[in-house]
Amino acid sequence: MINAGDIPSIQAGTLSKRPVNPESGSLFLDTRNRVFYRFNGIRWELLITTVNLGTYGYSAPPIPLQTSNLLFFTYSDGVRSVYTNKDGLVEYGITDIMSPNEVSYINLFINGVLQPTVNYRVEKGKLTILTEDIPMKGVVIILQFISIYQL
Repeated sequence: MINAGDIPSIQAGTLSKRPVNPESGSLFLDTRNRVFYRFNGIRWELLITTVNLGTYGYSAPPIPLQTSNLLFFTYSDGVRSVYTNKDGLVEYGITDIMSPNEVSYINLFINGVLQPTVNYRVEKGKLTILTEDIPMKGVVIILQFISIYQL
């Protein structure tokens, strides 16, 4: 069994912030140049290059990604759990409920509260609220459609 105290430390920073008195086997991540170093007891050795920072297997794109954010607004009538394109309010946003296949993310807000995805289903032109409770009459329902793409 390996104890936490048996593992050399890993430190992140820039080249100018390497540990002053490292132990043999200590690791250092140069976040500016995305390179891992290991201290061999005498000096820092290059260990791994082009480290993917963040989520495993992900590295930031070289340029910012393009995004779009579209909103569908309607009011609850206090009775129905299904809303369609014809229920959209033109003066507040788009009136089309987009297909999940056309966008990167969909969020539903009821009365300003983000809903978990298990509470609703979205199909092209149709929103179905899956909870037993129907929002009260006049409550604002907002569907947010976010698309993320590279130029």
